Amino acid sequence: MITLCEKAANECGSVCQPAQQIAWDFPDPVPSNRHATFALILKEIKERISLFTLVHQKETGRKPINYDPIAVFKAMADEFRLSALLLIRDQGPLCVCELTEAFDAPQPRVSRHLATLKDAGLLDTERRGQWIYYSLNLQIPPWLVRVLDETASQNGGLIEQALERLKDMSDRPAIRCG
Repeated sequence: MITLCEKAANECGSVCQPAQQIAWDFPDPVPSNRHATFALILKEIKERISLFTLVHQKETGRKPINYDPIAVFKAMADEFRLSALLLIRDQGPLCVCELTEAFDAPQPRVSRHLATLKDAGLLDTERRGQWIYYSLNLQIPPWLVRVLDETASQNGGLIEQALERLKDMSDRPAIRCG
């Protein structure tokens, strides 16, 4: 529960647990009777609610991903995304700099495609030092694991050149955690 003034916080205090309540004490905009004052208060409320929901989502974790086959196959339908997914499946967690080198592609392009795969629930991320590593999402359903396994076993050529470039990469990130 979010209350906007001390009076409301006191009146609503018995309704919910303290951990579920946030009390913000905004000045009453009525006395000034100016549109700008109301707009400023509404803007502050909107910003605080946005921040609250962002923090709350991080505390509660993400919602379970619905692995809709159409969305999953759309995400994998691009050759670059499929190749990147197979390379990560083969090599384990990789950072963006490794993938840009492996595919000889600009960082914005790589990041955009990785975001699509992550949004589809296929990849997870983990920050290690200054790098963000992408790995296969461990929550993917068994049917999708079978699809990836079969695709990888029958299409090694999709990542052959990327594997060579990755092997030849001299300045790979030093932080390698399993």
